[in-house]
Amino acid sequence: MSLFRKALVGFVGLALLAAGSAGSFKPVQAADFYVFSGSKPYQMVVVELGDIQALANGNKTAALWYVTIGMLADLDVSKVEMDCTSPRFRVIAETNYAGFRPTAQQIDKTSQNSKEWSPIGKGNLFDTYRTAVCAWPNIIDGQNTVVEFPDIWTATNAAADFLWDSKMKEQEK
Repeated sequence: MSLFRKALVGFVGLALLAAGSAGSFKPVQAADFYVFSGSKPYQMVVVELGDIQALANGNKTAALWYVTIGMLADLDVSKVEMDCTSPRFRVIAETNYAGFRPTAQQIDKTSQNSKEWSPIGKGNLFDTYRTAVCAWPNIIDGQNTVVEFPDIWTATNAAADFLWDSKMKEQEK
């Protein structure tokens, strides 16, 4: 079993624990999320499925929530438009959060991104994100991990906790 598969199995376990404990205290409106490995060590990308929007031209938009654990925890949200007929994307908006809560300081990084389309190479991680978003609401068996959390903030916090624990365990070796 690959390291990523092991990580996702552990993360899905955390998701079930978080969703179960949240549900035991009060009723919650749960949402489904795709969870992907990121391009950096100790990074996960979370996509809220209810946030995927189809456009009139056949493209779809989605927010990619990048959870990264380095010296500090980092949460970066990129709202992207995926071209569902050609392997390319463009960033519509980008926000960096100084913490994993909606009231955290936000830094708008939208102007740092090109408005032009960026190509997506076959087989890279962004190709995986594009394939899943463009296929939604169909789930591609064996390629997508769907987990349930009460909201995006609970999902990103669980991802950060999981990544932090993984990093600490590796450093203990």
